[in-house]
Amino acid sequence: MTYPYADLVNPRISYAVASAYLRLCILRLTSAGIKDPTPEQIYLCFSMGFKAYKDVGFNSLRCPPKKIDAAVRVGNLFAQATR
Repeated sequence: MTYPYADLVNPRISYAVASAYLRLCILRLTSAGIKDPTPEQIYLCFSMGFKAYKDVGFNSLRCPPKKIDAAVRVGNLFAQATR
């Protein structure tokens, strides 16, 4: 499904678009050989884009420091939410 850019202010539509992009990130990571990507890996793919994340060899230590910090926070939030 596609939506006009202006419709992204609708929470239901933004959720659908973000969910679809997350699923695409997971699919691309698994297709690249990363079995069961971690929340941190998914976040880095989501925020940097697949190509940029692939260009650093899927190595979080080679990502920009702000992205690494955010990925750690995402991992902590995920761990807390799934206890």
